[in-house]
Amino acid sequence: MNWARANFLLFDDPANGGALVYQFSDPESQDPYSPVWTADVGSPTGARFQVGAAWRRNFSGGTVLVNPTSSTVTVQLDKPYLQADGSTTSSVTLGATSGAVLRSSSTAPPPPPPPPPGPITLKASVAGTSVTLGWTGMTSANADVFRNGSRVATVSNTGAYLDRLPRKTKGTFSYRVCAAGTSTCSDTVSATVGQKVSPTFSSSLRAVHLAQRATRPLRALRARPARGRNGRSRAASR
Repeated sequence: MNWARANFLLFDDPANGGALVYQFSDPESQDPYSPVWTADVGSPTGARFQVGAAWRRNFSGGTVLVNPTSSTVTVQLDKPYLQADGSTTSSVTLGATSGAVLRSSSTAPPPPPPPPPGPITLKASVAGTSVTLGWTGMTSANADVFRNGSRVATVSNTGAYLDRLPRKTKGTFSYRVCAAGTSTCSDTVSATVGQKVSPTFSSSLRAVHLAQRATRPLRALRARPARGRNGRSRAASR
């Protein structure tokens, strides 16, 4: 099979639209799906040329060699190629009147990976025992919301979520959001609920009030005349 296909590829002109038809003496003993027949070497990149006693023709996806002589010939290749069994070789030894169909071992580089999604930015604000989360940078349809490392909700990616905690809840909670079902997540932010209002403000108001009272002008006090037993002032009874 190598001899038949290698000779066909060595002389074939794709413009002719030719096809290889080869009749074995015992067709039933042959494998029609053998890599010798199915190996795709692409299109010819030039005409056949002689390498020592052998002939060679290069293709876009491989190369073909034919030894028409009655002696064994070894051909050194310009680069590694894949043989029919998948092994790599840099030289081929061809027996008398034999051929070889080799595929290129180098493949096209894989396409670059898609750029990673932009960072997800998360902010949290507190009102009573409710925590409002707001985020940007998420491109998925849904978002997973995590509190203290556990998922508490999967919601539509509207960029916001309100986490209502039970009344009288106190403490600091950590939050993060992720594109649903993925590990693409925001950084963790903290929110503290149930914290008492600091008395600093009311104490300051009291201090200002006392200072204002201290600066009020004092009323002038008039001396009242002393009165006798009969209720008249002593000055009048004299």
